[in-house]
Amino acid sequence: MIKNLKLILFILSLFILPACATLEEMDEGLNALIGQDYHTAFNILGYPSDVKKFDDTTLYIWTNNSADLVSVPQKSFNRGDANDKFYKGNSTSNKHNLPYQCIVQLAVAPDGKIIRYHTRGVLTACRIYLAQLNAYLARPI
Repeated sequence: MIKNLKLILFILSLFILPACATLEEMDEGLNALIGQDYHTAFNILGYPSDVKKFDDTTLYIWTNNSADLVSVPQKSFNRGDANDKFYKGNSTSNKHNLPYQCIVQLAVAPDGKIIRYHTRGVLTACRIYLAQLNAYLARPI
């Protein structure tokens, strides 16, 4: 069981760590939103999943959840009768759901202007927002 857990964690690290390292790809598009009216973000990212108020600042939150089915190899053994030694091995593959999440937060001042942003998650789940931000940046001004 512990070997399986170590293998699953290793496989997760192959998918998650590289994706987190490239989340900065969203920075250019989100930086372009600083100083813009919050309705601009609605036009680009769609309506937010959640809204929170902190004093005079409004925080708009977009959340995207997705998952991939990943095949994890597993070796199992049958025990023989001679001195309790392994005599036959079987390789199997278990399927595990690998969840991804992306959170984009935009802080908006009382005048409706975006003042800062924060992103968290895995690029796999953030690709939809990245594509929309890149399309926004590619538009002629």
